[in-house]
Amino acid sequence: MCRRISSTTASPHSSRIIANPLPSDTNQYLQGITHCLITHCQKGHFDHLDRAAVKWLRSQDIPIFCMQADAAYLQRKSLKINALKEGEEQAFLNGRITPIPCIHGRGLVGRMMAHGHGFFIALPDEPSLYIAGGNAGIVIRDRCGDLDR
Repeated sequence: MCRRISSTTASPHSSRIIANPLPSDTNQYLQGITHCLITHCQKGHFDHLDRAAVKWLRSQDIPIFCMQADAAYLQRKSLKINALKEGEEQAFLNGRITPIPCIHGRGLVGRMMAHGHGFFIALPDEPSLYIAGGNAGIVIRDRCGDLDR
């Protein structure tokens, strides 16, 4: 597996993905993974889940939580899928998870790119956690107003 880093080439209109090796101590962290959350992985976001990651997730039988729009795509890769319903609080581990829609931008970019979901996770006796998917700040600003005040 490689972590993916987006990079711009000499042309401002083209981009490429540079794959860098993961740190040498990655395996010790991978052993602790019990579940996988995928915010989005199609329509311009194929770099979010590479072949090595798919192979590893499948070999470890890791349950994957994703949105219904990505479920069939991921099931075709023989992954163990749990499809989440948009906007509904659902069971997750021994707590709850709520998918929150995110957008990547407005205008042309917003129309071209698939939008992801962030996840709000609440577990008993733990601080709540929000995992951003896409440019969550746009949605948060639209729904909550300017938070810097």
